[in-house]
Amino acid sequence: MGLNAQVNLPIPEDVHKAIVFCLNSGIKSNEITNEKIDKALVHKNKPENVVISHPVILDEKNKIYRTKVLVDQSHNFFFDHQLRHLPGMLLLEAARQFGTAISHLFFDAPYDSQFILHDLGSQFVAGAEVGTDVFIDVMIIDVKIKNGKLRKMSGVGYVHQNSEIIGKITSSWSIIPAKVVRHLTRFH
Repeated sequence: MGLNAQVNLPIPEDVHKAIVFCLNSGIKSNEITNEKIDKALVHKNKPENVVISHPVILDEKNKIYRTKVLVDQSHNFFFDHQLRHLPGMLLLEAARQFGTAISHLFFDAPYDSQFILHDLGSQFVAGAEVGTDVFIDVMIIDVKIKNGKLRKMSGVGYVHQNSEIIGKITSSWSIIPAKVVRHLTRFH
């Protein structure tokens, strides 16, 4: 599938150009390790449920980051049935974890904050092959700061394998400070 067919996914043109530029230059995918990111950075209790590597910055100015999807074919949830491709739910969970990690690592979101996922969308033009590295590149857009604290952000990006775009993922989430969460839960 040619790049023109792949980019028939509705991502703003400036975002698309920046991400594709990073896809084809800068940090090579093989420079990203297979070591799982710390579970606290993706809000997981069990290390076996962490599905991404430590993100790297591709373009600091444009806020573009990359991570590798880590695949454990013995995982009880994601590989509960026979597949010749990676499960879509695995890729979506990787995207969710990626956004959470970016929030902490690059935007200083406090660890005791509550993250509220507003939306997580995807569109794939090809399946992700088992046994071949899969990466996600995300550009962070629409960052909202309130009283000097990160409160909301969105990300748009591509899932790619063998330097071919196989899908897009979009998401937005809020970061609620712990004291606000405690205040809200007292009234329920």
